[in-house]
Amino acid sequence: MKNWGVLLLATTALCASHSAVSAEKQNYKCAVSTGLGDQLVFYRWHQAQSSAKQAKLVGSQVALSEHLKKRKTYKIKQNKVYVERVYECTLVNQDFKSAKAKSLDEQTPR
Repeated sequence: MKNWGVLLLATTALCASHSAVSAEKQNYKCAVSTGLGDQLVFYRWHQAQSSAKQAKLVGSQVALSEHLKKRKTYKIKQNKVYVERVYECTLVNQDFKSAKAKSLDEQTPR
């Protein structure tokens, strides 16, 4: 009976530590295409929700990046544009896999 108590305690501790790790927020960078061009946008999401959040990016509004503000030829209300396509999202400290996303990452000042 003691072994079951120890096993139950160990399992509970393991589950609690796992849920604490997955509840932490992570910083992500996403390469997206907007009506005015491609840009890199940054987000802070819970790791467990990152796939769902990434899937909802298309159709959402993002702030217009500085290099696209210089290129725009007509006035946009509130300097926001809609995301038309998501090339790729990854953690901020990781490299992109697609060539398009890598190129945007190199051009974006931090």
